[in-house]
Amino acid sequence: MRFVLSCFLLALLLTSFANATDTRIISLGGPVPYIYDEINVFGNPGLLSNFSKRVVLELGSHTSGLMALPTTSGVTSTQNGYAFLPLMGDKFCIGVAGLRHMDDFDNIELPSDLEAPDNSVDLLFSGLLGDLGIGLGIHRACNFEKVEQTSPQQTTTKKTSATGITVGAAMNTDEEPIFDAALNVTMNSFKDETKNSTTTSRESEGGMSISLYARSFLPLGESKLVPALEFWTFSYKDVSKNDGTTTKNSENSQMEFRVGTGLILNVLGGFIMPGARIIYAKSKTEISDQTEEQTALVLPELYLGIEVPVKDYLSIRCGYRRAFGRFNTKVTPKSDGEIKTSQDWVSAGMEPELISLGVGLRLFDGKVTIDASIEENTFIDGTYILSGIEGPLFGKVSIGINY
Repeated sequence: MRFVLSCFLLALLLTSFANATDTRIISLGGPVPYIYDEINVFGNPGLLSNFSKRVVLELGSHTSGLMALPTTSGVTSTQNGYAFLPLMGDKFCIGVAGLRHMDDFDNIELPSDLEAPDNSVDLLFSGLLGDLGIGLGIHRACNFEKVEQTSPQQTTTKKTSATGITVGAAMNTDEEPIFDAALNVTMNSFKDETKNSTTTSRESEGGMSISLYARSFLPLGESKLVPALEFWTFSYKDVSKNDGTTTKNSENSQMEFRVGTGLILNVLGGFIMPGARIIYAKSKTEISDQTEEQTALVLPELYLGIEVPVKDYLSIRCGYRRAFGRFNTKVTPKSDGEIKTSQDWVSAGMEPELISLGVGLRLFDGKVTIDASIEENTFIDGTYILSGIEGPLFGKVSIGINY
């Protein structure tokens, strides 16, 4: 049945240029900040007025191994949808999205019986002041379960939540921004509480993440140079409480900094986009008897994305990303003991190699768009097609309607 459905979907797709979706970014080897795309509005709502009058449904869950930052979508859910609606002409816009997922909880070691927040809602607002777009985004996701029993009398509450606010601005031209920047602050929390004759819980303290980015599209003749800077930091404590007595299980902090440049070369009615960036990431986890520090230096990460139209209604895409660098781990005991260190090639959440393919369709004079992506991941680990891993042919499929 899976094979039949995959063949049916392939036949459908081979029968639109996408205005742009998360699927398109994955097809081009993303997430990277060099591609101007409607999915950017979730990282910078100041861009919302550029993409009004559109509804999109995203299906699928295969995304790249690199952690998403504000210029990317941060989507790992199996499906999500969003709509951009103009208010008062095109000067003010509102965007609504559901079932989207920010990446912070991927970096939290949750208790085994807790689940990361889902059922999310995003609200986006933007306005134009001349050529300057200013926007506000609100993200809310939660997972809540409460069980009450009478024999013995006990109440169990399990909850996780993420609440984020994003502010952004974009200096626009007629078709795309000259410069845009955004700041996001998100509060993440979890709690697993049991009340009977006593009250015990395991929960988080802190949990704030801060991320920002800035980029510019600099014209070079018919081409564009796209320098970009991204920063993300996150920290929280994992504690246990027993009738007011607090015990710290762990204290965790993480930071990531990226700087790079992409070059958009317009060719054959489409584009070729090479890019390179440096990534520095650091994390520290402190538990009762030791401290573990991890650092990664990617020098460089190389990127290549290609999108070429083959028909008025059909474009093909491919992407390649390769990271070179070192990943270091240092474990220091709090009492007397041996300090352990290790060094390896970049790994632990960073895919050293990514190959992706995709197609885009534009139907009914561009009013309906369909994107599909095949993310091959690493050849070493195997591909969805070649490795025999059971799964759909397309990792992500997107359907968009302009109205």
